[in-house]
Amino acid sequence: MVKKLKFSFIKILKNLLKAKRVIGIVREGEFYISNIAVYPEFRGIGLGNELMLNAEKIARSTKNKSMSLDVEIENKGAIKVYKKLGYRIIGDIKILELRKTFEFYRMIKEL
Repeated sequence: MVKKLKFSFIKILKNLLKAKRVIGIVREGEFYISNIAVYPEFRGIGLGNELMLNAEKIARSTKNKSMSLDVEIENKGAIKVYKKLGYRIIGDIKILELRKTFEFYRMIKEL
């Protein structure tokens, strides 16, 4: 992230740390995907699917019963991919900042 965002990363780090208090909460037997990204120039060739399917293999091998993740509501492309892979939305999360509201969907897939 630092490589791609450069100094912008420092500006958003504070918000990411605040978000960690709300998102990323994991239940017993749940394999949580914290961050996954594919550079724009490499999207559309199945890399995101491969990453998620690999994570699913690891989750199954470690006897987890489900996989979960939080995705920004505006990230329609990622939401479409996750739904195609069998994830469903189970709730939403809002993080209020002075100038911006960050909104996420919590998505889960039973294994």
